[in-house]
Amino acid sequence: MKRIFHSLLALFVFIVVMQALFNYFSKGYSLEYTFFNDTNEFEIKEVYTANVKNEKDNYYFEIKAGENVFSFQVFDNFLKKKKIIEDIRYYKDSEYECIYPIFIDDTIIFDVTCMHKGVLYEVSQNETNDKVKEFVKNLNNYDYTRWQSKEDKTKEFGHIKAYTGNLEKNHYIGISSYKGTYTINTQNNLIGFVKDVPIFKKDVYKYPLSTYVGQYYVVADYDSVQVFNNFNTVDLTTNKIDKIFSNHQISYDSYILGVYENSIYLYDQMYKKEYEIDVDAKTILEVGNETTKIKVLENGVWNRYSPSEIKNNDKTFINYPTTSIKNVTKIEMGNVLSGYSYFLEENKKSEYKYKVYRSNIQNPEQKTYLFEIDSFDDMYFVDDYIYYRNGKSIYSYSIKSGKKLILTNSELTFNTYIKFGAYIK
Repeated sequence: MKRIFHSLLALFVFIVVMQALFNYFSKGYSLEYTFFNDTNEFEIKEVYTANVKNEKDNYYFEIKAGENVFSFQVFDNFLKKKKIIEDIRYYKDSEYECIYPIFIDDTIIFDVTCMHKGVLYEVSQNETNDKVKEFVKNLNNYDYTRWQSKEDKTKEFGHIKAYTGNLEKNHYIGISSYKGTYTINTQNNLIGFVKDVPIFKKDVYKYPLSTYVGQYYVVADYDSVQVFNNFNTVDLTTNKIDKIFSNHQISYDSYILGVYENSIYLYDQMYKKEYEIDVDAKTILEVGNETTKIKVLENGVWNRYSPSEIKNNDKTFINYPTTSIKNVTKIEMGNVLSGYSYFLEENKKSEYKYKVYRSNIQNPEQKTYLFEIDSFDDMYFVDDYIYYRNGKSIYSYSIKSGKKLILTNSELTFNTYIKFGAYIK
């Protein structure tokens, strides 16, 4: 009998271990189910993606309430559990339809989301009618302050005013200065959240050969004259200054073609050479010249052009695909099963040039309104956060926290050489 018992126990343990390994290494699942609350019935499609190359683990949902479908994606870790929606609060009238999903363990991930005229929007970020406001007011576990910008706590340093109540843990912000860069993060708390990291001996007012790549601020050696052979780097997470050296002399008559992954591509117009500055490997390599031509990334494909074909900075690139149709520019940020498409629609009825919308990669037709912006050149995508500039202000946006004011810098209104970046550790 003991032998049988031990054999059964061993078999049970084996099955449990194999099931755990299967769940851990599986590529996810897709299931559909019906959810009921007190008065409504919802059809839910739940897709979990995991362990897929080039994809970020995520849950994707489509919730059908009546005729409309609400789609959204979350990147939180629910330990690969299934049917993770615990409750759905729901409102509908002749103009608006709103849902407020509550996940297992009473987890709240995003704001009340409403559909109006076919577009989704978050209640706390936009005006709505009195009935929707009353619905939100009566939600027991709704924390309105979570979605509001906290602007009562600030730290000033030179031209910078940082709104420290809006800084996210493990988020590292950089904004360039005339002598180097400021770093802004909660780790700098002991020195007041804002740290001035000087690089140059004297003030430099024009520094076009600079950018933020991942956790680094990278800028040419503007202490040199006419030509230089190194770039300075500042690690936003440690404030450490370092250098990347080149065996070549590079002229200041250069410009940045673009950034791809962890490398900056720079074209030297004087010497007609292209360089790749790899901030991780700390190398500067010649990757293009008059013979091999100059490589440029265009919608995911590297093409080569002769120096005569890339005059006047007309071949600069960004490291994500964009398309433009009439008055709408589409930006792709993600792959097939994770990420978003962003739509910048020209806006003639506001002080800002564009209205920004976002759709999930898995449901590109359904758009969520986010905010307004002056230029898509001033948007910085970090995971599912967006850092962006309007006028003298830098903001962040996330589905988890809404729109937040991060800092203001009066110099931003007139100095186009000032750049900013963000990194999540």
